[in-house]
Amino acid sequence: MYFLRFVGKRVLQTIIVLFFVSVIAFALIRIAPGNPATLLLPDNATEEQIKEKEAELGLDKPVVIQYLNYMGGVLRGDLGTSYNYQQPVTKVFFSRFPNTLRLTVAMMLICLACGIPLGIIAGIKQGTVVDFIAMIFALLGQSMSNVWLAVLNIYIFAVWLGWLPSVGVGGIEYLILPALTLGYPLSATTCRLGRSGMIDVLREDYITCTRAKGIPDYLVYCKYAFKNALIDLRITLD
Repeated sequence: MYFLRFVGKRVLQTIIVLFFVSVIAFALIRIAPGNPATLLLPDNATEEQIKEKEAELGLDKPVVIQYLNYMGGVLRGDLGTSYNYQQPVTKVFFSRFPNTLRLTVAMMLICLACGIPLGIIAGIKQGTVVDFIAMIFALLGQSMSNVWLAVLNIYIFAVWLGWLPSVGVGGIEYLILPALTLGYPLSATTCRLGRSGMIDVLREDYITCTRAKGIPDYLVYCKYAFKNALIDLRITLD
């Protein structure tokens, strides 16, 4: 029941957020200066041609009707036509979705492989060189913007060392730089939170009790502390 309530709460929150996002996005487009019909027509378009284009786009209807038509199309999977690519937006979206999915998976793998282990080890080794390195790792990752990090990665790995391509789509070598650029800040945040969670858990009474019973440290860290530190990490990220 707890899982169902949790999922239901998340779904409801997502629907509410998406509704307000759609309203804000629609409003921003409508209050932006300029007429979309004019932008899509030649500079010498007549007033009659502009009116026809507005009718074609549905801009001659009241704003509420425009929004309802917009949401109706979204719910049917009709996102309109991209006038830049001269293709349906849905087709353009799904043509790029596989690469986005690959990048997301690679970014999460970097986070799981670097952020969590480094944060947990830093929490265990508090005050040591490992802890210092982890804090530098987290500080740099949370301080640098993605744009600056992307330029830095391109300069080091593509221009200076020549190990990786800077642009393009292809094999895994094309995926490393973008995944590193997006994954490093997330890994830094995860490392900091994992370290804090591990330090807090290791101060709990039940950890002291397990050590008093003579349980080896690696079992204390892996079986008791690690799982609870991950719970704290998940709650904080939520």
